[in-house]
Amino acid sequence: MALVGAGLDAEEVWIWSDVDGILTADPNIVPQARTLAELSYGEAAGLAYYGADVLHPKTIRPVIESGIPLRILNSFRPGHPGTVIVKSPHPERELLPAIISTTGLSLIALGSQDDTWTLQQAARALQRLSEAGVEVPMFSQSFSEHSLNLVVREQDRAHCLNALRGEFSEGRWERSFFLESKEQVATISVVGVPGWNETGIVSHAFAALGKHGTRVIAVSQAAAEYSVSFCIPEEQLQDTVRFLHRELGLEGKEDG
Repeated sequence: MALVGAGLDAEEVWIWSDVDGILTADPNIVPQARTLAELSYGEAAGLAYYGADVLHPKTIRPVIESGIPLRILNSFRPGHPGTVIVKSPHPERELLPAIISTTGLSLIALGSQDDTWTLQQAARALQRLSEAGVEVPMFSQSFSEHSLNLVVREQDRAHCLNALRGEFSEGRWERSFFLESKEQVATISVVGVPGWNETGIVSHAFAALGKHGTRVIAVSQAAAEYSVSFCIPEEQLQDTVRFLHRELGLEGKEDG
């Protein structure tokens, strides 16, 4: 659709979905989730990268190159204005962070039982998974524990284990090698925008998860400090998302 709109030099491209645009959280988990009324191209691309279901990262590229606004609308509520994505959002727009959650993930631990684990071993593992076509949405490296934790999709778990076993089960390193599937996990990404508040989103997200008692397995933080991702047990996902949504002050008034 975006390609067609760009080719026709359209005034605006509309994408119809089953939700009121891009929301502050998954409405199936948080019924009070609010619509992000206006986003920049960069902000929308960031949300798509973290897994916002209604927008694929490649979708936005043609409209960025053509400078065409992109609007995401709800086919069940055609009167709702949805989310509009533009080059330069209005300076007085309401700034709201978004919570992106993903389930159906597995945690794989790879490492050595001694100090033979190196950055080169981690690079080997990631390179092998890339060659095997295994997507790794999140990983954490720990030299103190001589290990690499990998988050992969559940349907890729067996393929991931086989690929890594084939890469590391030969040679002198085999004696200290360990590889195991640990548990079912989920990820929560809190994606903020500059100017949301004075201290940024990361400290608020950490404080909320600590207050709620969520077990955090791994963390990935962007250098820009506008977003952070947490790997947590899958069974804690829904309660954590709802609590985080409230703690960040995202309940607000209902969209009309």
